Amino acid sequence: MSTSTFGVELLGLFSSRFGRTRCLSGVEVGDSWLRVARRQKRRDKDEWVLADLYLDTIDTPSAQETGESETQDSQLPQGSANAPHGRPAQQPLREQAARAGIVRGPVICAVNSPGIDIFPLSLRPRESVSIDQQVVDMAGQYLGDQMSHSVLDYAVLPESVVRPGDDVVAVLVFAVARSLVERILDTLASIGLEARHLLTPACVLAPRISQEAVGARNLVFATAADTTSVSVVQDGHVLMERILSWGFDGLVEHLQAELGLDEAQSRMLLIRDGGTRGDVAADSRMNALYQIIEPDLQELVHEASGCLRYCDSFLRPASIATAVITGPLASNQLVRDFLERALEVPVQEPAQIMDLPQPTGGGEGEAFTTAVSCALWDEQDTS
Repeated sequence: MSTSTFGVELLGLFSSRFGRTRCLSGVEVGDSWLRVARRQKRRDKDEWVLADLYLDTIDTPSAQETGESETQDSQLPQGSANAPHGRPAQQPLREQAARAGIVRGPVICAVNSPGIDIFPLSLRPRESVSIDQQVVDMAGQYLGDQMSHSVLDYAVLPESVVRPGDDVVAVLVFAVARSLVERILDTLASIGLEARHLLTPACVLAPRISQEAVGARNLVFATAADTTSVSVVQDGHVLMERILSWGFDGLVEHLQAELGLDEAQSRMLLIRDGGTRGDVAADSRMNALYQIIEPDLQELVHEASGCLRYCDSFLRPASIATAVITGPLASNQLVRDFLERALEVPVQEPAQIMDLPQPTGGGEGEAFTTAVSCALWDEQDTS
């Protein structure tokens, strides 16, 4: 860790430049939820324990900041992969974790939060000023007053993506409110989990994407409970990422309100896109589903197009090979068809393009793709 004169920390948390760390558990965390995937060996086979919890919003003022008292174990609601977003009866977080089979120990954690500001910088190689200091100096111009309250990290992009003739070092910077980082670490520690690295969804998923051709780019849509990450990756590197402030649970609530369905029906409609093609009732459900989620899908396309425009403008041009959608929307053919038409690239499920096991149990297996990728971080080549 290095600390600049601005009091900004450069931590080996939000990039993959600090190598591999062996962990058996992976975690994906958002502002109000926690998802854990733990692998264990049984008869020379990997078995997976999957669990998720709904939390009080992590990024809220702490008791110390508000002057209020706080107990050692804050009361947080019980949750599961199918827990209603409206929150059931409350239980201490440690008790939730124990009931869900979460085991204490080190973890790799992906933070899926719109509170992460991700932006590119082009640096000039200078012997007198280190890359670290250049990142801090230029990030300060971008962040302004937020700089003194932020934790920074960056990933250096490979020379192969830089435009020919450009004498620059291209980096992707991750800026996170220090309070958010501290609260995530405290939340994990309260149930016995020690975060060895914090990453974004794209950073942990990128090395797992099979490359159809060297130099080709892939779009990655990582859907989660209340957020969605949109990114461009190439040869295992993240070139650009945006994290949106809506996700699966918001769509579930929207379906409940618009169609009068209960939560289980809404979840299944989103996961399985309405049922069997050709059935009148199923076609009607699909049409209703499309009308409700179409504005959100348009936002996905808009963000993906913006990320691609950045890459084409500032980096070496490259073709788009395919797109992959992960998380609970991965099996929704309607969503994939919409994105294929709008983006004019094939959109695939994780099993078709990612080198990952397909765990089941504890909820929909697709929802745990990012957490499973974290658990397998020690097997990734992050050099």
